[in-house]
Amino acid sequence: MDQYQCHERRRQVTRHAQDEGLRGQLPIPGHIDLEADDQVATFYTMYNREPVAPNFLQLCTTTPCQLGGCGSNAILDTITKKLGIKSGESTKDGKFTLLEVECLGACSNAPSKLLVVIR
Repeated sequence: MDQYQCHERRRQVTRHAQDEGLRGQLPIPGHIDLEADDQVATFYTMYNREPVAPNFLQLCTTTPCQLGGCGSNAILDTITKKLGIKSGESTKDGKFTLLEVECLGACSNAPSKLLVVIR
């Protein structure tokens, strides 16, 4: 499989890539490298191995975001207290999921946070 096909296959892995679901979601026939797909699904924050709530909060907790503005740790503490959940958890009503992420690529605007609204 050439480099383009590998990139294209990985790009097409769906948002909700559960362990067993990966086998049925690889759209390009031929060589199937489940380990490589698993590495992609666990590295990038856009792929989720577990279901997430319609309001998906992602908060960067790397050094620039910990030091910028009020600091991501203060934001994380506030969110966990307000929603009553820890990173990787969803609220009991299923409306919010919180996840600490490594980088959102906006270090100059630290601390970075992202709210993904899934409809």
